[in-house]
Amino acid sequence: PWLGPPLVRHNEAMLAKEVRDLISSWLPTHLAQAALIWVHAPGPANTALLFGGQGPLRKADPRVRGVPFTTQRPTLGETSRVVLQLSRTELLEPQEAAELQRAPQAEDAPRRAALEREAEAAASAAARQLGEERRVAAEAEAEAELARAEAEAADLPSELHEAAEAGDAGRVQVLLEGGADPALRHVRYGFRVPYDVAKTREVRNAFRKARAELPERWDWAAAHVPQGLTEQEEADREERERAKAREKKKKAEKARKERRKQEEAERAAAAALLAEATAGADLAALSASIEKAQGVGCDGAELERARERLAALQFEATDPAAIARREREKRAAAAEARLNRLTGGAQ
Repeated sequence: PWLGPPLVRHNEAMLAKEVRDLISSWLPTHLAQAALIWVHAPGPANTALLFGGQGPLRKADPRVRGVPFTTQRPTLGETSRVVLQLSRTELLEPQEAAELQRAPQAEDAPRRAALEREAEAAASAAARQLGEERRVAAEAEAEAELARAEAEAADLPSELHEAAEAGDAGRVQVLLEGGADPALRHVRYGFRVPYDVAKTREVRNAFRKARAELPERWDWAAAHVPQGLTEQEEADREERERAKAREKKKKAEKARKERRKQEEAERAAAAALLAEATAGADLAALSASIEKAQGVGCDGAELERARERLAALQFEATDPAAIARREREKRAAAAEARLNRLTGGAQ
């Protein structure tokens, strides 16, 4: 069946009831304090709504007055314009007053438009101010609620947090066995659970042991405690860690031996090159071999002899007498070589 008209009548009745209840709620406050009550409710239905048997107003009330000028559709802007105009005092000539009682003429359009703009601006400013006041009130209420929550949280027990932070595994175990909640968050610890406050493995293992012993007592997932740890599992884990430590130590010792062997081989090779260069007369080769021997840690005595030989070669390279002697030796060797070639050719 078509429910259009009954639904419309129902909605109109509900709207009328809401308007009547709203105005009735103003009776002991706003309307009781008002010096004048301006009403614009054209039509018998609206009049009955306000002044009927259950209406909140009475026509006999001397404060009730009709709006003495023409109004438009009941919007927020029009209501603001009417309030603004009612709150003003204007001195009019009798002829002007009579004109206001008649329908608005075309020449009143600019004035009405200006009043409407002014009313809309006032309504917009009032709405902004109301929104700001509500925002400030909401922020103040939120801050107060947060302060109350923090004050209440500060009174919560914190012994388990303190023991976990201090690294006292025994104290943690006693508290858990005594009924301390591991899922409790505390404001003084950044709203963290005790397990997250723990700094040592021993304390974390105490929580895991408690989970293994009391799996159904607390919400261990909310407490951030991982899988439970029994005594046997802890012993097995420690044995695995000791085995890993022994294997790591063994590998480190092997690496040290190999590194020591390699260093000894490098020192032996550098010592051999140093001895060969010390026996020769190559200044550059001796200098390079000394630097290499220093880098690998060769014997100090061998290095000292090489340095003395290097100093001697450097002196010979710059001493005039030594230079002349080497030149004579070169010429003598060249002459001897030529003589040997001549003697060999004559035979």
